[in-house]
Amino acid sequence: MSPRLSLSFLLCATVVAVGCSATRDEPDEPTSLGESELSATYSDGTDTYRYVDTHDEYRNTGVVDRSRFLYFRRVNGKRAVGLTQDCAWVEPDNAYEILDVLRRHDARITFFISGPFIFNSPRRGLAGGLVERNLPVIRRMIDEGHEFANHTQNHPHNNQSIDWVKENGNLAAGWSAVLARLYPGTSPPPNARMRNYWRAPYGEYDARSLGLASKAGFPFHFGWNVDVKDAVGFPSCSDEPQNARCLSAKKMTDTVLGFAERNAWSLDGFVVLSHLQNPYRWGRSPDGLERLLNTIAEKDHVVAKISEMFVEEPAPDPTPNGAAPRLGATCAEGCIYSGMCVAQNPGARKYYDAEGTELVCVKRGECAALCAVTGQ
Repeated sequence: MSPRLSLSFLLCATVVAVGCSATRDEPDEPTSLGESELSATYSDGTDTYRYVDTHDEYRNTGVVDRSRFLYFRRVNGKRAVGLTQDCAWVEPDNAYEILDVLRRHDARITFFISGPFIFNSPRRGLAGGLVERNLPVIRRMIDEGHEFANHTQNHPHNNQSIDWVKENGNLAAGWSAVLARLYPGTSPPPNARMRNYWRAPYGEYDARSLGLASKAGFPFHFGWNVDVKDAVGFPSCSDEPQNARCLSAKKMTDTVLGFAERNAWSLDGFVVLSHLQNPYRWGRSPDGLERLLNTIAEKDHVVAKISEMFVEEPAPDPTPNGAAPRLGATCAEGCIYSGMCVAQNPGARKYYDAEGTELVCVKRGECAALCAVTGQ
């Protein structure tokens, strides 16, 4: 496993790579990992690569320790659910069912792209050509505002023989080829670009794989807080209804809602793992993805893309004892919680008072001077 990082933010945000309002601005791409406690390093003998892992410690956690989950922020003042979907072996009909539900709910999510989704032969990569039948699916994903991340060329299990630079680099090259096909002679929209995020297949990784992925240009590793188990191979309840281990669209949704309930719907954000291809037809059943998105809205949460939720370098928790910050209260020496300065600092860490009002910590009288919170 990767070195123990206090940045296991992955579990604290309801990241349902499902989406956000079409009117939201695209967030800036993180440019630096910095020298923060969020990151760790790996050396391949010639250079040292810094990375951030959001998955360690949280993948099997039912109830999240919120004091250690500082990596996601609310989106437009609402707690966020990051619905993410891995895309590898996909039937277009299944994909369209999922996309139809997301569009009805005006939801935009994060898709992790793997070689089988875009390459005829993942092993050969671009040399084997692109999967033509999936190009219209990808074009629709882009047109409807979703975002994209890396899930490797061959979807391999982790071991010391895997070249993670090639796995991530070749997949990125394939994605660029897809965009060139979809947008010949013109620039694709900003959301079409592949972000510098990746997800290790099967959730298997160590410091070496994280470091080499960073070397390939993908320093941010995103896992998940709750897995709907649609890629495990359980029998479908429609085929084996008496099998206690069978899986259905309803059970998939119940898994996510159960996690949210155990955490009292109190997390600023959490990440859901699901797959664009699954035999349980999550998008077809009204008790599946449709019910999940309806419930998220009823709970006054929002579905968001990972990039909207991710805090690259979060400030220390200003309220370790659970007390909400107050407008005008001291947040650091010479600094106060301000509501007026929020709009001028869209990328700053947000805090919320007891009424849910967004606040930022700034130097008294200077909206442009952000402060690191040290406590109230």
